[in-house]
Amino acid sequence: MTQNNTYYYAIHVIGWEGSRRRVKQCYLGPEKYIYVEKTTNPLSLSGYLDTDRFLRYVTQAINSYIVSATAKRKPEKLTNLLNVLKGLEEEIKKQLEVLGQVSS
Repeated sequence: MTQNNTYYYAIHVIGWEGSRRRVKQCYLGPEKYIYVEKTTNPLSLSGYLDTDRFLRYVTQAINSYIVSATAKRKPEKLTNLLNVLKGLEEEIKKQLEVLGQVSS
């Protein structure tokens, strides 16, 4: 069984040999990881060109962490996570100020 997927490459012209150009292909990855999606994959991995993938990965990882800590009845893990997230919030606010954006 074959799967249809889109694969991305960057093509770089690295020079010329006479009238022929020399190119280099750099593999960027698939649009979607089909095989991985068939397995137990809480992160929903996607390809290089999906620019929002990191935020989605972090959000899904945090949600999995919360579920695990709650199921194992480990409130200290949730407290540690909350402290980490508060620190990240402060860093994001600083960066918004640097960019001249108003943070709420």
